[in-house]
Amino acid sequence: MKVVFIIIGWLSLILGTIGVFLPILPTTPFILLSLFCFAKSSQKLHDKIINSRFYKKYLASACKGEMTLKAKLLIVIPVSCLLFVGIIFTPIIWIKFLLIALVLIKWYFFIFKIKTI
Repeated sequence: MKVVFIIIGWLSLILGTIGVFLPILPTTPFILLSLFCFAKSSQKLHDKIINSRFYKKYLASACKGEMTLKAKLLIVIPVSCLLFVGIIFTPIIWIKFLLIALVLIKWYFFIFKIKTI
């Protein structure tokens, strides 16, 4: 079972890293999934992520359910802008509605579910 957790952990870490550069792909959930998988499989990999600069800068406060207003805006605004570009240029109506729903869910989550410090 440890091998399965390690494989899932590495795959989610790779997807989370890609999400840093591709805003439509969420970074935080994949990094948190990899952290969970590494915690279940390897203490060494878990400690490596916890002690990384990326985790301390972006995810440590999010894991506590709180973020600074600056961090929230740095995440939400660029992603929303790219999603709005997708909404404008996508000819398929159900994809437009899906992207609009994604924007609304993202804003709801960051406004009401994550405490601003």
